Amino acid sequence: MEDHFDEDGLLIGAVSWQKRRKVTTSKLGDSGRDYLSRNLQNLKRSAAVVDVWQEILPAGLSEHCQLKSISGGVIELQVDPGPYMHEMRLITSELLEHLQSRCGRGKVKRIKLRPRK
Repeated sequence: MEDHFDEDGLLIGAVSWQKRRKVTTSKLGDSGRDYLSRNLQNLKRSAAVVDVWQEILPAGLSEHCQLKSISGGVIELQVDPGPYMHEMRLITSELLEHLQSRCGRGKVKRIKLRPRK
């Protein structure tokens, strides 16, 4: 008499204790729409700050200064080293006052300067 093993049954039994993974894929359009709906207010606020920033930044510094991020009320700028960094340090408090008066104190709390590499 031959022993017959149910190979499929044995394999299923061997892994039946493992949790089944949920399908976590979604369409890119759906993911983008979800992201925008969750972050629309922050994006609008940041866009307003960027618009004001472009208006108040002196023309001679605009090509030597790049806005890198806006997060938690902190604007992070990358500035070319040397005289451009020195000039930005001198006018940062004035620029901050202009931003706060036009955008609100809660939206812009600080300007952080980083040297551009």
